[in-house]
Amino acid sequence: LSHFMIRRTLAVFILLFSLAPAAGAVEKSGEIRGLWVTRFELSTPERVVQCIAWAKRERFTHIFAQIRGRGTTLYTSDIEAPSEEMPVPFDALALAVDEAHKAGIQLHAWMNITYVWSKPDNPSSPTHPIYRFPNAVLRTKEGVYMDIRHPWAAQHVLSLVEEVAAKYTVDGIHLDYIRYPFGFLPRENDARYITNLVERISQKVKAARPAAAVSAAVIMPLARAKKSVGQDWEIWMQKGIVDFVGPMAYTDRFDLFQTFVRDVAALPNDVPRILGIGAYANTREGCLRQIAEVQKTRAHHPKVGGYCLFSYDSLIKETR
Repeated sequence: LSHFMIRRTLAVFILLFSLAPAAGAVEKSGEIRGLWVTRFELSTPERVVQCIAWAKRERFTHIFAQIRGRGTTLYTSDIEAPSEEMPVPFDALALAVDEAHKAGIQLHAWMNITYVWSKPDNPSSPTHPIYRFPNAVLRTKEGVYMDIRHPWAAQHVLSLVEEVAAKYTVDGIHLDYIRYPFGFLPRENDARYITNLVERISQKVKAARPAAAVSAAVIMPLARAKKSVGQDWEIWMQKGIVDFVGPMAYTDRFDLFQTFVRDVAALPNDVPRILGIGAYANTREGCLRQIAEVQKTRAHHPKVGGYCLFSYDSLIKETR
């Protein structure tokens, strides 16, 4: 490693150890210390094992592992093709679940729901959703999304979620991109299709694995989520169709982060909320300050259950 990388590695370790409670304190306090891990860091067995070992060392309690990215999977699926990010296909989810549980860490299967492609070239697999459902996709500047207003598109998603919940001893299903694309400008009632899909996903998961949690990474602020992408996650909380939410409060502006935390804490229901912190966008000091703000708020608002860092990739990318 270069001197810069060594310094960067030490800075990451100092950051995380300074935030970690003493052994056993996480269990006693109930604080969730989550880590999002993208599919790129799950692309080989060696990377999966290294990731879990690192998370254990840094005392994380929950890992959200991205096992469905752009319409392909990092698990053995009868429905979709293996991810093109894997040099050699293998069951990353099975390995991650086994390693995480041995380490005493919860493993939640993170699944991108509507976002199915983002590269300039088309997918190589003929079973990709773009080809299977050509009339049920939305092509935007963001990329290609499945239009779940179409019943067969929604059913495809439900089948994937049910497959994971039934086959793997995951601690939860974590929904991402459970929304319309930015720029689509949904009609007033289009949000109901998203809410209906979340409710049906919850039913499928609970039927297959009753103890598994259903959660979602959601857009901040709430008003923007509702108006711009049809993601009315406050309704999901009120209806009890999610076990917790992960508001993505990604910013390097501390005043804006404080506003996000206050708004999330003030929502009048009992569903836990885990604040998403953009580690990629912050300095070490900025990250520390935001985590401290969550912990301070949690002392007065116990439904603020903790925080989740985005992402493992950004924390370790300069240490290789």
